[in-house]
Amino acid sequence: MPNPKVQHGASASPGKLKLLAWLVGITVLIGLSDFGDPIDLALRNAQFRIRARPASGQIVIVGIDDEALTSVGGWPWRRDRFAELTDRLMAAGADRIFFDVPFRSMDSQGDEAFAKAIARQPGDRVPQRGVGSLG
Repeated sequence: MPNPKVQHGASASPGKLKLLAWLVGITVLIGLSDFGDPIDLALRNAQFRIRARPASGQIVIVGIDDEALTSVGGWPWRRDRFAELTDRLMAAGADRIFFDVPFRSMDSQGDEAFAKAIARQPGDRVPQRGVGSLG
């Protein structure tokens, strides 16, 4: 004999559907607004604190600052300057060198010197073009 309290094929009550609609609406509004940003930021900070480890000292960033521009010369530098920089960094013990500068104009003499300096170094060469907003 079927149980009269169990309704087979019954749909959700209007109250439950209304609650679901409100929850979906609130979730979308929170997602589209900046309301959840402080919570997200706090969780990211906690993640970085938990995963923090001391710097290895194996990565060195060589920046081209105002002092370098004053002592070496104005920007843009010729490629032979980068050739000299490449040789000096490798002689100082660099394992890899990455340049994050735009190399736009051609410089036949400097290009050749830079290409030779790169070819003298061991390892792979991976030229990148159009990376970031400058490419």
